[in-house]
Amino acid sequence: MFRIFNYIFLLLFCLLTLLIIGCNSENKQELSIDNMYNLLEKYGWEPETRTYSKIKVKIPESFHDKPGYFPKGLYWSYNNILSKEIGLDISPYKGVEVNAYIVLLKTKLTEPEGKRAIIIEYSEKIIGAWIDEGRHYSFCCSLNGKTFKDIVHKSWGQWLIDNDMISSNRNELPEQVIRRYYNALDNNNYIEAYSLYSKAAQSSFLFNNISDDKIYHDDWPEFENDLTENIVHAKVLKIEPVKSKSTYNGVYHEILNREIFLYKTFFVETDIQFKKVVEPGWQPQKLFITLVKETPDSPWEIDSAGTGS
Repeated sequence: MFRIFNYIFLLLFCLLTLLIIGCNSENKQELSIDNMYNLLEKYGWEPETRTYSKIKVKIPESFHDKPGYFPKGLYWSYNNILSKEIGLDISPYKGVEVNAYIVLLKTKLTEPEGKRAIIIEYSEKIIGAWIDEGRHYSFCCSLNGKTFKDIVHKSWGQWLIDNDMISSNRNELPEQVIRRYYNALDNNNYIEAYSLYSKAAQSSFLFNNISDDKIYHDDWPEFENDLTENIVHAKVLKIEPVKSKSTYNGVYHEILNREIFLYKTFFVETDIQFKKVVEPGWQPQKLFITLVKETPDSPWEIDSAGTGS
């Protein structure tokens, strides 16, 4: 009888312990969410609702991307600058899987007008947070409204050079870069082809048509009009310099604080065969391609391409 009583007591004790642990876990979960909204409120950001998206994402091992690889390191390096502005730091968590909370925001009446708050959490601790614009280009500002320019006090190109994010060893002329690009496509060497884009151009692939429940794409997106992995054969027929009509500031020049040292635009005619039929009316066989040197020490890189000069 005494033994049965002990069994019953032990069973009740275990059930009570599990209940307490469950309640504590639930309280911690709620405390974390409260901390998240309190952080936004502290800096004057108001969520559209009390709902949010939560995804798991792995921070890369390094914030320095290998040439031609998808620029996830650039994403985290840029946004860690914004996080550090409010006393947070993601860099100790390289290679770690974390939770990313995405909170849609009400539009503020003052600039910058971010559309989403991104809050990074590890082990119920907020380790990073910033504001982004969502599609089609997300880079925006810190929670206290400071932009990249406000914080680093240097141009995009100089910041890239100072952080060893672009090579200063390539001495090719712009025409050579164009030929190398199409030669890489012809040989299905997509990594080399992507490596010839400017970092600003590469960063656009992170966000193009991004959905509200993602912070960036996982890899180079596949678009019907993509001029890289959609190409089976590519041969350059003609490269002609074009006299530019106005100053070229570069893609996303304002948010990235770009101060381009030199730029050149070329009319490029090619013989191209595609895996998929491209959009009717789109003629990538004849493009105006603009290349830039971000700084005097930077290589020539492809910054933009289109059917109009």
